[in-house]
Amino acid sequence: MIDSEGLEGLNMRKLGAELGCEAMSIYHHLPGKAHLLDAVAELLLLGVHVAAKAEGNWVERLRSTSHSYRSVAVAHPRAFVLLAMRRFNTPGMLRALNDILGIFRDAGFDGEMATRLFRILGSYLNGAAMAAITVRAQIPDAPDSLMIENRPDPEQFPNVSAAAPYLGEAHLEAIFEQGLEMMLAQFGAERRKLLRAARPTAKRGTRRRG
Repeated sequence: MIDSEGLEGLNMRKLGAELGCEAMSIYHHLPGKAHLLDAVAELLLLGVHVAAKAEGNWVERLRSTSHSYRSVAVAHPRAFVLLAMRRFNTPGMLRALNDILGIFRDAGFDGEMATRLFRILGSYLNGAAMAAITVRAQIPDAPDSLMIENRPDPEQFPNVSAAAPYLGEAHLEAIFEQGLEMMLAQFGAERRKLLRAARPTAKRGTRRRG
């Protein structure tokens, strides 16, 4: 229903009619609409394949998981906002979060750093996904024509005019890939700093023999 009508088209009465039951019957299974939306968010997140240890090193696993997350957004643009905006609030979502954080822990990051990097990754993926949804005009009441796609006046908007050819759908994949690789490279740099800090330092003041 959300895929076809958007979140604004979802209500308990219509859902009950779709299921062939009274709206009140749904409350025997879910306490309210908030819990229903949590369940939808869980369903979306469970569609993300979190790469396991056997599927590569930690960077490869993050890359694969990131692509899977984005594919869910592209497949369900009207429902994806639930993943971007709702806190993880079901056992299934917590299991997925546990597995994603586990990739960072497997790389050697402690709980605090794993959380920070997860937040950074999530911010990028959600932002990139929402940008892709917007560019593909998959938002409610999207206009038929956009000023930016009609090459704005270069005298009034020189910077926008220069950027306009690269802001369309054809460049989404390349921009996503570049941003993801830049972020993963920085994650790798953070891990190298961690490993250097963990190395034992040579004792100072020892005399050389011979």
